[in-house]
Amino acid sequence: MARDDASSIATPILSVVMPVHNSAVYLTDSIGSILGQTFLDWELICIDDGSSDGSLEILRRYERADPRVRVVTRSHTDVARARNDGIAIARGRYIAAMDSDDVALPERLRRQVDYMESHPECVCLGAAVRIVGPDLMPIQDEPRPLDHETIDCETLTGFGAAIRHPVAIFRADAIRSINGYREEYLTHEDADLYLRLAEIGRLANLPDILLLYRWRLGSCDRTRSSLWPRYAKMAVQDARIRRGLSIVPDIANLEQASIRPDDGRASWAAWSYCAFNGGYINTARQYAWRSIFSEPLAISSWKAILRAFLMHAESKGSSA
Repeated sequence: MARDDASSIATPILSVVMPVHNSAVYLTDSIGSILGQTFLDWELICIDDGSSDGSLEILRRYERADPRVRVVTRSHTDVARARNDGIAIARGRYIAAMDSDDVALPERLRRQVDYMESHPECVCLGAAVRIVGPDLMPIQDEPRPLDHETIDCETLTGFGAAIRHPVAIFRADAIRSINGYREEYLTHEDADLYLRLAEIGRLANLPDILLLYRWRLGSCDRTRSSLWPRYAKMAVQDARIRRGLSIVPDIANLEQASIRPDDGRASWAAWSYCAFNGGYINTARQYAWRSIFSEPLAISSWKAILRAFLMHAESKGSSA
């Protein structure tokens, strides 16, 4: 069982590494969720990556209030380099990823550290997440494959979400032995990392929901979607070469499969659709109304309204 006291600040069991770039509106939620963990033997390393929106001031306030919070500030580069900078100064034997707009549920760190302590073969552990909107309204629950073979196989197809990165935890010696994230990757740096870690140890996911994974307007998933195919192919091809495998023809399909058609304008309608399918009808209805207000002439907005109100009513009537 891992320690849960805060008496070993100099050498914590766990280091949480959080890159921050213009996340002021979400930082209180994210940092507060780490401060609220039932597991206490951690340090939080916040890498301010050239923020210009007041994020640094918020980080400094938390740093003054809690000695476990460490803030590093530098000019803006990229998230992979920011994560590597955090790893370089981390003192824990485990390193947990955390994004500056997500929310860790209270048992996240305790559950993950306990698993790593009792499974020395595991070098990377994730968990299920609940996808939420910008306001933390639930959209859908997302279970992940639990076993190493399935996680590795899914990642080797080029779809890197077999482990959701903001809920991942690593053995520090393992991630350092492969030199951390490859900074030439502008996307899919997590998939590339998992594939390299899978070659030196085991990967796993816990079945429990341990993180609220926030979808928001202007997130990296949207602004960088055009770069996905290139880096997805790089991660897969490099792994197959390292493992002595042939380059399979269906890698070419990543050119289409990795690009999301949503350009951000129809986000509320798309999220309403996902919430409806995820069983969160109240979210589906609220986001449908927001879609109408933001894009009253869009067909997708009116489809969202009909789906969330009419189709749900019909399904309730047919099951009565």
